[in-house]
Amino acid sequence: MHVAPPVTQPARVTLSKSVLAARFQDIKNQYTALKATTGKFASVKPTDSAELKLTRSRLDAAMYSYEVYENYAQKQRDQLNLLVALSDLESLRLQMTMDRLSKMLGKISELLKKMSENGDALI
Repeated sequence: MHVAPPVTQPARVTLSKSVLAARFQDIKNQYTALKATTGKFASVKPTDSAELKLTRSRLDAAMYSYEVYENYAQKQRDQLNLLVALSDLESLRLQMTMDRLSKMLGKISELLKKMSENGDALI
């Protein structure tokens, strides 16, 4: 009987408050640029393809999820700004939230690319 070795998580490096703040601002700037791009897409019409409708609904869901996590990260950041130094746990939580934000931005970007490949009309 073969037993797989246990899966270990890679060790997280604790980043300084200034590095986390700069990373968070960079993520917010990327999202602002993506949001401006999505605003140029024409609204979905009843005659549009099912694939386009599905892609658009996924994009809307990803944008909404990003905004929820971004608001959560901003609240955490505001709380952390009240502290002189980050504890390890707080730093780890903020890093995890920003990792999620980065992944969502990647997903949004992929969806936008897919929509442009599908020939979605721009206003």
